[in-house]
Amino acid sequence: MGCTVSTQTIGDESDPFLQNKRANDVIEQSLQLEKQRDKNEIKLLLLGAGESGKSTVLKQLKLLHQGGFSHQERLQYDADRNNSSRINLQD
Repeated sequence: MGCTVSTQTIGDESDPFLQNKRANDVIEQSLQLEKQRDKNEIKLLLLGAGESGKSTVLKQLKLLHQGGFSHQERLQYDADRNNSSRINLQD
């Protein structure tokens, strides 16, 4: 398929079309994986006034459906609770 000096190579690694097709295939595959992960994700918008229990609802959902908190999260909650107690005692 060519004139005098041109040649056709099949599977040439330097072919820009094949390189672009491989890059496109990788991108398409990652998009499919992301779409599959997003399919299982539920988003919830909690609206409410301050101190109305929005964080408590989220913590309860995590306890019920994700098996609880990690050690790092527990340490953070302990620190937050202690700070809150100190602030309330000073008032």
